[in-house]
Amino acid sequence: MRSLVCLTLFALACTTTPKTSEVKADTPAQEAARKVDKSILRIFHTSDEHGWFAGRFSKSHDVRTGGFELLSRYLRDHGYDRDLDVLVSSGDSWTGPAFSTLLHGEPMVKAMNHLGYRAVAMGNHEFDFGLDVFRRNAKASAYSYLAANMDIPKDKPMPVEGHIIVDIGGFKLAIIGLIYRETRQVTLATNVEGIVFNDYAESALTEAQKAKDAGAQASIILIHDNAAELAPVAKPLHDLGVRAVLGGHIYQPFEMQTDGIAFCVPYDKLREVCQIEIDKTTKKVGLVQRDPMGSRDNDINDPILKKIYDDAKEEVAQRGKEVLAKAVGPLGRKGKSEKNPLGQLVTLAWLEQIPDAEVAINNRGALRASFQPGDITVQSVIGLLPFNNTVVRVNLNKAQLTEVFANPQTIASGAELREGKVFVRGQEMADDATVRVLINDFMLGGGDGYRFKEYDPKPLMLGIPWRAPIYDYLRDRTAKGAAISTTSLRQGWEFVTRAGK
Repeated sequence: MRSLVCLTLFALACTTTPKTSEVKADTPAQEAARKVDKSILRIFHTSDEHGWFAGRFSKSHDVRTGGFELLSRYLRDHGYDRDLDVLVSSGDSWTGPAFSTLLHGEPMVKAMNHLGYRAVAMGNHEFDFGLDVFRRNAKASAYSYLAANMDIPKDKPMPVEGHIIVDIGGFKLAIIGLIYRETRQVTLATNVEGIVFNDYAESALTEAQKAKDAGAQASIILIHDNAAELAPVAKPLHDLGVRAVLGGHIYQPFEMQTDGIAFCVPYDKLREVCQIEIDKTTKKVGLVQRDPMGSRDNDINDPILKKIYDDAKEEVAQRGKEVLAKAVGPLGRKGKSEKNPLGQLVTLAWLEQIPDAEVAINNRGALRASFQPGDITVQSVIGLLPFNNTVVRVNLNKAQLTEVFANPQTIASGAELREGKVFVRGQEMADDATVRVLINDFMLGGGDGYRFKEYDPKPLMLGIPWRAPIYDYLRDRTAKGAAISTTSLRQGWEFVTRAGK
């Protein structure tokens, strides 16, 4: 049974009291559970943790969802034994709130080491901080990074494997990883230059055969994408010993069984766990389910997690003092696109730092602080955009973009409405054209009256924290000796929006 039945995508939707998983002494039944069913292999799976170490707590509803403390409680309540059970992830663990992003995912690695993760599939966001940071984090990880469908050039060695085989109480289980095949389109090109991302089916079949030849008695696949992508080849995968395909990235959770294989995608941000059970003797899947995690408290009772959290929080406070640039004169946040310096800063930074988009649009209400002359710090940017939103890419046609510009909240770079006509990069938009537009996930969800979900039912959830590109944009300007002022931002906006660059 699921530990909670009322928690949906967000805690704010919960109207009844959820059951709280508390850290407590094991009951005799739980102790017995550890000694029974050793013939059953249990797999616990999370994905897209995205730096949400402490989860999200709603003060108005007194409900917390997600976070490592709740995962710790869940595992304890289920009699988790790291020698007999398997804990894995399908990637995108580090990039998210400032707590993790400013520390390049270090507290997430420490927590995952503590809880006993065995392996993670490479996610596209494992490249966010560059290859040197990835290598450093991988070295600090007590678990493996997997991507069987990634060809790595010899001049960019990375500690990534196609699969590993782990011994679980004498049972040899192979864990295979697959990275998102469109990673090149959703991360900085310089971070993946020369790396080839292959399709899933052939890579999965090839790696499953390798694992079987190496003596694996069964295999599971971690894929940083919709697990159902491998459903068309479920039968041949099953013949090669695969018993579960565990995914992420799509933010559309589900579970199912087909052709003897369990397929599961959990909610992100550690709000949910996929649990799979496989009979070691018959190799049959006996259980596949998603378990949501929530509590009525906001405590961190696990002493090791508490120390990791406290140490990281103090370090984040220090990192927040980093001076990114200097403002020459005050920078305001009011006015329309062409006269809104901080609106221009946000949207220009998105376009420069995030590949493959022509237009960036943010809502004016998101801008919560102005900049005074002098130092622009990390904390300044957090004050400007205090919420933990992410960047999303949508495709819009001319009529849709026209409607977006009619919303008084719209702040845009790369496109504008002039005399009733839509111009993109200085050129009038054709009636049958579409354009790639960066927005934030608040707007995607209908915030401020936007209808982006209706316009594009399949948006690209980049998962990039909306502040991260601004940090890099300001650092780049400082490195080039460029000033940050109302004039320089206006010139940058005109160049991108009207000069067609």
